Amino acid sequence: MPWDNFTPMTDEDIQNELEDRQKDFLLEEGTYDIKVSKCVERQSKSGNDMFEVSIELINPKGKNRTVFEYILHDQKWMHKLKSICDCLDMSEAYNKGSVSSADFELKTGKAHVERFNDKLYGWKNKISKYIPFGENTESNEIEDDDIPF
Repeated sequence: MPWDNFTPMTDEDIQNELEDRQKDFLLEEGTYDIKVSKCVERQSKSGNDMFEVSIELINPKGKNRTVFEYILHDQKWMHKLKSICDCLDMSEAYNKGSVSSADFELKTGKAHVERFNDKLYGWKNKISKYIPFGENTESNEIEDDDIPF
């Protein structure tokens, strides 16, 4: 059976449609509660030890999203390790110089989330800043006034 009632699209129209559809699935930029759902020790493509951290972005208005962080065991990456440890109330372990993948699992915190267009994978959410544990900050949480009862 032929397909005879569709509107042809240019490559540019198709690309724009795909980008719009991807953006519909992303969280808006803002501060969100986060939860580490999984952390595993792996080796990078170049053979360096690293943590691969699966982080759930808690969306109070719908489906949660998951982002991945890769933290290499290298002095150049200590700023990232310190930042995530400070966020997840793991500063003491960081300051002792010893953290394991198990230390991260099920920890919670807050982070600022952005949207960005990855040249390889298209539009994605990413964590742009971890909020230190206990720091007061506005988040995209549902306020009591928004609950209809």
